[in-house]
Amino acid sequence: MTRTILLLTLLLGGPLALAETYQVSAPGHAGRIEVAPGGAATLSLTPGKRPSRRKSGVLTREGTLSATSKGLRFDYSVQVKPGLRRGAAAWVRDPRFSLDAWDERSEARSALFTRAQEGVFEGELEGHALRLTQASSEDWIVLVVPGLSTNNWNRVGIPYLDENLRALRARGIEARRLGVKTENGVAANARYIAAEIRKEAALGKQVVVMAHSKGGTDTTAALALEPGLAALVRGVIAIQPVYGGSYVADLVAGQRQLRGTMALVFEQVFKGERAAVLDLTHEARAAFVAAHPYPAKRVPTVVVRSSFDRRASLSTLYAPQKLIERTQNEASDGLVTPADQTIPGARATIDLDDLDHFEPGVRLESPHKPVDVTNRAIDQLLLVLRPRSSGLSKGSQPEASSQQPRRFVSQPLGE
Repeated sequence: MTRTILLLTLLLGGPLALAETYQVSAPGHAGRIEVAPGGAATLSLTPGKRPSRRKSGVLTREGTLSATSKGLRFDYSVQVKPGLRRGAAAWVRDPRFSLDAWDERSEARSALFTRAQEGVFEGELEGHALRLTQASSEDWIVLVVPGLSTNNWNRVGIPYLDENLRALRARGIEARRLGVKTENGVAANARYIAAEIRKEAALGKQVVVMAHSKGGTDTTAALALEPGLAALVRGVIAIQPVYGGSYVADLVAGQRQLRGTMALVFEQVFKGERAAVLDLTHEARAAFVAAHPYPAKRVPTVVVRSSFDRRASLSTLYAPQKLIERTQNEASDGLVTPADQTIPGARATIDLDDLDHFEPGVRLESPHKPVDVTNRAIDQLLLVLRPRSSGLSKGSQPEASSQQPRRFVSQPLGE
């Protein structure tokens, strides 16, 4: 009897069970579906790559979203031009002394999305493989924390984290980049990040922090140094965090000449602190973590780790990647090894190969574009935050990463 009622509800009352918003991810794109009462829906899909000035590049479709026994169905119509062949065929069937056969016409279409997990649906629309994830009903804001020495990248034309921010906003998530002085040490930046979190929480926002590189180090330090801060953070996405330390930082700290040059650059040129680099050595990180462990049990955390190993590359990190491989016999992203990117107790870890330390925020050689890295991380965080009572099938919960990972030796990380 219960199963019959459930089936009737899905078949007859599908639209009533729809969420108000579904966040959409597709290769190279991000977007959302807004659903009105009754099932009227608007799909917008934004490319991660900055479009030309003449065209926005945004794909928009309006139609009706309905629930089916297997997932979701999106019915919509588009205006299409028949083209020469189809227009000529239409004219032959109905010869007229006009060009009406070649006019635009409305064409009805449908896209089916099968339920992959609770609240997650997968399908295809106009050649795009789409993943629909039921959005959180909470009023999110994502604070994006940049990495070491990136303050001036955007000013000189390097679109660092621009694509990531565009992807978040395309999904309907409020997001802003923090103006943290990236040349400061971990302690100073941790205080700044903590203040920004408190500011947004005071406005009633559910704060999510997405941090890259040293930004992940600064963010985890902020939450470790202030125990009460964890209650104000809905989740953390740490992309290539320098959590365990960096062999490159060790090299700089251990060479007197390099250490002096680094101090000059960071203190005199950038008006920052030499601690920005020295805080990232293995010794400094081990001491900090021992004294201030990250509250992973209280803060749902998703970590993105990566490495790359190319025979030839234009990456500025190609040489340090080979140096770490030869001296340490470990894979790396050119600055940090996957083991040192690990945050013990993280709720989920995403491993990507062929991605250097800059490429999560800048579109370069890697097949993993910034929009795709952002989509995967946000989709994973939504799964992590989904209540356990939501009916996830066995095995669909993300794996916890509390155990120490194996050391990666000269091999790419599989997805």
